[in-house]
Amino acid sequence: MMIKEIFQDKKYLRRLFVIALPLIIQQVITYSVNLLDTMMIGSFGDVTLSAVNLVNQFYLLFSMIIFGTISGGNVLNAQFWGKKDVKSIHHVMGIQFMFTFIVGICFLVVSQLFPREILRIYSKDEAVIESGIVYLRIISAVFLLFPTGQIYSGALRCTGNARTPMLISGLTLLLNALLNYLFIFGKFGFPKLGLVGAAAATVIARAFEAFLYIFITYIRKLPTAAVPREMFRFSGSLIVMVLKNAAPVIVNETLWGLGTNAYATVYAGISTASIAAYSAINPVDNIAQALFIGVGDACAVLIGNLLGGNKLETAKRYAKYTLFLSFCAAVLTGLVLFGLREPIIGLYNLSDEARVFAVKLLAVAAAILWARTSNYTLIIGILRPGGQAVFCLIIETIVMWVIGVPVARLLAFHFGLPVYWAYFGIVSEEIVKLVIFFVRYKSGKWVVNLVA
Repeated sequence: MMIKEIFQDKKYLRRLFVIALPLIIQQVITYSVNLLDTMMIGSFGDVTLSAVNLVNQFYLLFSMIIFGTISGGNVLNAQFWGKKDVKSIHHVMGIQFMFTFIVGICFLVVSQLFPREILRIYSKDEAVIESGIVYLRIISAVFLLFPTGQIYSGALRCTGNARTPMLISGLTLLLNALLNYLFIFGKFGFPKLGLVGAAAATVIARAFEAFLYIFITYIRKLPTAAVPREMFRFSGSLIVMVLKNAAPVIVNETLWGLGTNAYATVYAGISTASIAAYSAINPVDNIAQALFIGVGDACAVLIGNLLGGNKLETAKRYAKYTLFLSFCAAVLTGLVLFGLREPIIGLYNLSDEARVFAVKLLAVAAAILWARTSNYTLIIGILRPGGQAVFCLIIETIVMWVIGVPVARLLAFHFGLPVYWAYFGIVSEEIVKLVIFFVRYKSGKWVVNLVA
């Protein structure tokens, strides 16, 4: 049996565990703090919760572009580490810094000059828009802070160091939660700032995170501690290599972010209670996926290192093991989440209508969890490290924009169905993607050394 074969391979389990455990802890802390933040903001009512969620959709678009840039470069970094080429890792980091700074400046300027126009894309509720403008203008400073932590975090994981990002992320998020409590509710002598306090807490926490990454990296002289002039002294051929791997991922993540934004317009277009319900279940859903994000990201590092070291058969075996473990764990997690959906939603201060919607949304999320997590492992953990970013881009884009978005809008606006039916239409795309990506995985076309 597969499960027996996996547990007999102690070396695989040890390598996966060493990388995945810190990532899982980091993800759980992240989403748990997000859940706490959502509950604190939600105490001010559906309008405030909806405003924060809509701003977060715009922020999600930015973070997807940044994620695409960094993860595309880290496909190379993982393989460079497999051949112990540290200088090339430093050069890739320099390219990542250059591009993400340009993107951050663009998002910052747009957020400051056109916040109303941005939020009207998502909602026509003026109360939601007015609250959102205040939040967006403050939190836009994060556009210049967020990439630094992500670049160092990704490069460290590629060198097998997942513990440092976990510790820094944990400290950052705990600070964020503490500041939220102090600033939102005005505790221990601080003024009660509500929405403004939540935004200020996020900015301070991200600044703290960027400082910690730089300080710890250079004090401990980690492999990612590049001399600045060396970091930005990269060759044209390396830029071409990074762009070749990063460009499809950037386009993929950007289009995925736009698709997610399109879904948000569907939720908000149905009603404010609908977007509030989605805002409530989103962090819970993310916590449920934390295990699989950690395992998928760890798989990407393992596969990248093995391919870069020309250990192709081992890479194929590890990919098979990880996909099987991810699927089995997702089925069990989905069953638990389904059974606990009502007590979980009961923790929120939602209107009666939003609460009913949230319970049903969470049931749908639990039922489809296995497909979503399997897709994450296939795309992030296996296919992209093997140079299949273009294929993933094409399939994800086509399925999202030909199936997911049209079906959601059809169910919501043509048939006038409740938000949970629209959400079901959205997540149904995962089944289609899973079939296609699994066939590609079985073809073995991803078993390629990109830095030979």
